[in-house]
Amino acid sequence: ASHTAERRQVVVRPMRIPNLSNVVTVAAGQWHAAVVDAAGAIYTWGLGHQGRLGHGTGAVRSIPVKVPVRGPSGAQSPPFFVKVACGSFNTAAVASNGALY
Repeated sequence: ASHTAERRQVVVRPMRIPNLSNVVTVAAGQWHAAVVDAAGAIYTWGLGHQGRLGHGTGAVRSIPVKVPVRGPSGAQSPPFFVKVACGSFNTAAVASNGALY
């Protein structure tokens, strides 16, 4: 089996996460993290393998990136998220109307 070397930044002291403000909830998985901001948007970062970040690729993201989410067919705006959870290989979010993504 082949193994790819990954470069990761190790942070040993608390630090402010760049590009985020008005965070209302945060979740952390084994390989990634996610937040919901006051506008109801989701941002994720970490190891993107198997699509766990929701960006449509398997890329590693070292800083938070907004997850592009479309609402149901016919919706005029994207869902407003209120909760997010991270597992080892997935991310799930709940919209204000109770829909699970």
